[in-house]
Amino acid sequence: MKQKLLLTFMLLCSLSMWAQSSYPETMYMIGDATDAGWSLNIQAMTTLSDGVYRWEGTLKTGELKFAKDDADYDVPADFWGPTTANELLVDGKILSTENLTEDKKFSVNEGTYTLTLDLTKNV
Repeated sequence: MKQKLLLTFMLLCSLSMWAQSSYPETMYMIGDATDAGWSLNIQAMTTLSDGVYRWEGTLKTGELKFAKDDADYDVPADFWGPTTANELLVDGKILSTENLTEDKKFSVNEGTYTLTLDLTKNV
């Protein structure tokens, strides 16, 4: 009985660790529309819950995409952007994002934004 309980506990711990690592702990905004420019790991979004992030502030006219913590420019899957290249970013919830396989960025007009990135729903 003790072995069965121990095995069950170990399995639950493994599942819990797997579930917790399914989304990046931190997401960053990069692009010439941000104050960070194209530098990685600088302009962090606030993590609301596992896979859900928010940022509020002013953006410049330019381009933007999202990067996970410790992203590598040589690994397209480390980035999220629009499903259609140069899709206009609008204030509010970000719609139609995808884990990138090619270099796609949002087009941004200067202004104040509240952005919510929900990777659990890819929006």
